[in-house]
Amino acid sequence: MAIVRAPRMRKREEIRARRRSLWVVEKESLVMRREEREGMRKRRRRMLIRARRERIKEAWEKQEKNWDSKKWSTSGVKISEATS
Repeated sequence: MAIVRAPRMRKREEIRARRRSLWVVEKESLVMRREEREGMRKRRRRMLIRARRERIKEAWEKQEKNWDSKKWSTSGVKISEATS
C-alpha cells in the first residue's frame, strides 16, 4: 500500500523541489560567470605581458641601434682623450 500524502504536503514538496532546481540553475550560472571573469582576467594578463614584452623588445632594439652608432662615431672626440 502506497503512502498517501495530504494534497497540501504534496504541494509543499513540489514548491521545495522547484526552489531547489532554481537554486541549482542559479548556482551554475554564478559559477559560469565567475569562470568567465577569471578567463577574462587571464586573457587581460596575457595581453599585458605580451605588450610589455613588445615594449621591452622595441626599447632593446632602439638601444642596440644607439650603441652601434655610438661605438663607431669617434667624431668630436680626440683620440688622446678617448684613450686616457
